[in-house]
Amino acid sequence: MGIPQTEDREERLRQLRRVVLAAPENLFNMNSIKCGTAMCAAGWAASDPWFIDRGLRMVHSEVNRTRITVADDIFLDTFGALAQFFGIGTEDADILFAADACSDTPTISKLEVIDNIDLMLDGCRPTKYRAVRPEPEDQ
Repeated sequence: MGIPQTEDREERLRQLRRVVLAAPENLFNMNSIKCGTAMCAAGWAASDPWFIDRGLRMVHSEVNRTRITVADDIFLDTFGALAQFFGIGTEDADILFAADACSDTPTISKLEVIDNIDLMLDGCRPTKYRAVRPEPEDQ
């Protein structure tokens, strides 16, 4: 599939913004690709026809683990697949899609995700979400 060209990258980020905005607040959860009926930004994108038509897929493995793939490439890890699909670096994909989040991470809001998408559309790097930033050490 290869890395998308700049205009593809921007359109894919705009479409991700659309999907995140449309996701119901009570079913938006950046701590898991799919957790019951709640999903993160990547899960919502992989469930959207626009993204599915372009090869982004959510697959469930035999060990009951949900992953994101691009064009059925099962050898990529989820965040590598997202980096490839969106034409961004792996570090930016890890930040944007909250690779550091886990089940007990505090909520990451849709607004925070939208802010990161907007930063990337403006040519800037995303910032780590407050919920996954390391706590400042006491001095």
